[in-house]
Amino acid sequence: MDSKAIQKELKENGFCVVTEVVPEAKCDEYLETFQKWYASVKDDGQRMRTWKSIIKTHRIGHFEAAWKCRLHSKPVFEKIWGTEKLLTSVDAVALTPPAEKDGQFREPGGCWLHLDQGVKRLGNHAYQGAVYVEETTKKDYCFRVLKNSHAYHSEFFKKFPKVADKTRDYEFFKLNKTQRKWYEDQGCPLTYVPVPKGGMVLWDSRTIHDTDPPEVGRPNADKWRCVVFVSMTPAFWADESCHEFKQGVYKKMQLTTHWSSQGQKAFMNYKPKKRKSDGAFIDEQSIEELPPVAKTKQVKLLMGVEKYDFGDGKPNGPPAPTWIP
Repeated sequence: MDSKAIQKELKENGFCVVTEVVPEAKCDEYLETFQKWYASVKDDGQRMRTWKSIIKTHRIGHFEAAWKCRLHSKPVFEKIWGTEKLLTSVDAVALTPPAEKDGQFREPGGCWLHLDQGVKRLGNHAYQGAVYVEETTKKDYCFRVLKNSHAYHSEFFKKFPKVADKTRDYEFFKLNKTQRKWYEDQGCPLTYVPVPKGGMVLWDSRTIHDTDPPEVGRPNADKWRCVVFVSMTPAFWADESCHEFKQGVYKKMQLTTHWSSQGQKAFMNYKPKKRKSDGAFIDEQSIEELPPVAKTKQVKLLMGVEKYDFGDGKPNGPPAPTWIP
């Protein structure tokens, strides 16, 4: 899919599926790596800390497979923004065994539709992304959106001013039934978005979205959910404090929200109970140093550890987005 087609779908619908981002053979390799790690945690008797099957612990976003998925997605973000000079999030990974093993199936009317962009950000500030290491159909863990809801972001806050106030400090907001109906009344239908193996779904950060668990009796009952979340935005938008923030995240191997150039936030590192003889924490199911791929020049540029040359005559991307008080 070319850049114009991607941009057209994002503008009209608020989301877009891009196929063949990661070769299928590589997907198999990455999935096996994540599965072996997951099994090692379970075998050690640790409780897997997840939210909606999303893992933000154990430095999972810095695992080699996660970084490789991120790098596979970079050309897609380059097409969107018209520049190679990007910064990346170090987002979470959704990883869960088949629902047939743990009973986490779809419930009638189940919903956690939400938005991730608060009222202080005017217009488009980012495109969130999810790289599908394993295929998802409408009957599996399936991404959903309220189609075209990104176009009503500002109107939504005018209609629900209390919600606007809540998102000034904490941008995540889960819709209630009244708020969901308001979007549907604007012509924003609930839409399931299946993604092929190695594909990627992108969505405007103003788009209302969630993920629906698998159906009971689905085909391919042995299918895992394995998704690496990633977002990249122009490095030109970031000031020095933003670069310093990213450098700290890189050094500490922290995970972040999807914001990658402005208004970034990091998650606290998971602190395991095991200790070394010197008293320092150790997590045998995590990593103690960055993998080789994360030490490359390309990754260091994406993390603000090394700086781009914005005066080299090559495109720097669009102007920085607008913030309101």
